[in-house]
Amino acid sequence: MVGFNTEVQSKTAIEISKTFYDVIIAPSFSEDAFKILSKKKNIRLLSSNFLQQNYEYRTINGGLLYQEKDNQSPRIEDWDFVTNSKPDKNSFDELLFAWNTTKFIKSNAIVITEGKSILGIGSGQPNRINSVNLALSRAGKLLTNNSILASDAFFPFPDSIDIAAENNIKTILQPGGSLKDSEVIERANHHNITMVLTNRRHFSH
Repeated sequence: MVGFNTEVQSKTAIEISKTFYDVIIAPSFSEDAFKILSKKKNIRLLSSNFLQQNYEYRTINGGLLYQEKDNQSPRIEDWDFVTNSKPDKNSFDELLFAWNTTKFIKSNAIVITEGKSILGIGSGQPNRINSVNLALSRAGKLLTNNSILASDAFFPFPDSIDIAAENNIKTILQPGGSLKDSEVIERANHHNITMVLTNRRHFSH
């Protein structure tokens, strides 16, 4: 399956047709793109307007739970740059990408990115340090000095910062709000890590 958030045009359709896909979903398909893709056997073309939902649902035995969906749009002006080292303004788009990614990952969520690519994800772990280790191991040799580590909720202890530093992470985003925020920030300064507090958490369950 492959999905798009814009209309599929003929050039894209030609590239898609070189690979086997069962399903292609997009807001729409141009007439030429539709003709190209329709020639492939057993392919399903789905159009969706991707309307934003305000609630999400979970089934339970004998009932249904619903909660407001995490539709927040981050604003850099709401962030706090709390360490001695500050991010370059040219990196703000990359920081936004890293932070936006965390809301789609199950907590405890750690995402490691570079540019606008995901290098590693740690999710669904019983504690944050396990997620940090998992994300770092998945990023592996792709890690560089420019890699960003983003956490969907605060770090309860500074131990995760030590592990990030051991793996050459130089920038960390997190919401803040821990009783030990001052220790976490102090540890980031010790390792010359840039730390940004977003002041809003995601924390998806």
